[in-house]
Amino acid sequence: MMPVRQLELELERRKVASLTGELLTVYEELSLLYSLGSQMARLVDEDQIAAAALREAMEILRTDCGWVVSWDGESSRVPAGCRVAIDAQTVDYINHAVLEPLRLRGRSKPCHTLSAMNGT
Repeated sequence: MMPVRQLELELERRKVASLTGELLTVYEELSLLYSLGSQMARLVDEDQIAAAALREAMEILRTDCGWVVSWDGESSRVPAGCRVAIDAQTVDYINHAVLEPLRLRGRSKPCHTLSAMNGT
């Protein structure tokens, strides 16, 4: 009977650990939003907001490099001040080799069909 009880206890410990991890993630996201919210009031340009979001995200995630890609429906670009400690060629490669296929995969077939019908 004891091994079953130990398995149940271990299962509960794993659940608590998982929930703790999820709670920490949500806390970090809320912290990012709170910090950005206070900064956005004084930032007027969307590129400045993107750069502030990048700095905050890098701090919270404790990363050494990062960038923001802006998509306008037609093309993508890395706004001024939105690339930190990573070479522009590396960013371009990752954007085209990884992010572009992911973005396209997210599109529904009707959108592709409508675009083709409209000649876009």
